[in-house]
Amino acid sequence: MLGEGNEAPDDREAKLKQVAEERDLDPDALERAHSDAQLVLEQTLQTFSDLSDTAFRLVRLNGLVLTILVAVSSNVRNLRTYVNVLSVGAVLLFIGSAFFATLSYTRQTVDGGVSTDAFDKLTEYKLREDEYLNWVLTLGYPKWIENGVEKSDEKEQWIEYSLLAFLGAIMMLLGRMLLSIYTQA
Repeated sequence: MLGEGNEAPDDREAKLKQVAEERDLDPDALERAHSDAQLVLEQTLQTFSDLSDTAFRLVRLNGLVLTILVAVSSNVRNLRTYVNVLSVGAVLLFIGSAFFATLSYTRQTVDGGVSTDAFDKLTEYKLREDEYLNWVLTLGYPKWIENGVEKSDEKEQWIEYSLLAFLGAIMMLLGRMLLSIYTQA
């Protein structure tokens, strides 16, 4: 059995023909619903874009911190004094954080409109404006919005992993500093 959004082409065509046959649609209500659906889709796409920006900032932040750690370690005369499980773990967590943020940043794109194939089918049926609005509101926008929400949730999950790894790395560095303070005292 096919799930919603994965209907067979014959089912979609049957629904499209049914829409073309229904002539008692309220154009004003359809236009208002279309405006609302556009707004929701735009917000979904903006959220996806914002998450991509956040992921890229995390990649840069991890790169900056790793660069600082390399610069500091190159100026230390006896590096073995400062290297232990906590400092190595912190570096690995920073690398992991950058990796998770990169995964989030490079995730697939969002479907945000009528595909070329669907557009060809729509023009073939020569729908009136109200019929087209009915089709796009019942079959188009729900699928596009759901797709955007699913992919945004996936991006957000990778960002959360990146943040957890980053915070874990910071905690390990702080632990390393406290350990060095108390062992020298």
